[in-house]
Amino acid sequence: MRAGAHQVADGTYLVHGSHTNWVILTEGDAVTLIDTGYPGDREQVLASLAEVGSAPEAVAAVLITHAHNDHLGSAEYLRATYGTPVYLHEAEVPHARREFLHQVSVGTVLRNG
Repeated sequence: MRAGAHQVADGTYLVHGSHTNWVILTEGDAVTLIDTGYPGDREQVLASLAEVGSAPEAVAAVLITHAHNDHLGSAEYLRATYGTPVYLHEAEVPHARREFLHQVSVGTVLRNG
C-alpha cells in the first residue's frame, strides 16, 4: 500500500499509512516527523518523505506522541541509520524501551467501536 501525503497546512502533511497515520512538518530544508507508523510501514514512511521533496537524512527530529507500536515504527531505524534524534515524553521512555507494555487488547478495541 502506498502512503499518501496530504498537505493540510503550509509545511504540514498528514500521511495515511497502512493502518495508522504520521505527520511531516517542513520548514525550508528541515523536516520533523511526528510518529513513524508501524515497523512494517518503513517503506511508506520513506516514500512519504520523498513525496514532500525530502529524504530520511533531512529529518532533523522524530517526535513520538506515545510509545505504542503504531507510532514507534521507524524511529529506531532513523536514529540508528541517520543519527536522527528521537524525542518523547520522559514518562513514555520505559514504554518505548519495552520495560513494560501498555497496549489495549483486540477485545477492548472492538468494544470501543
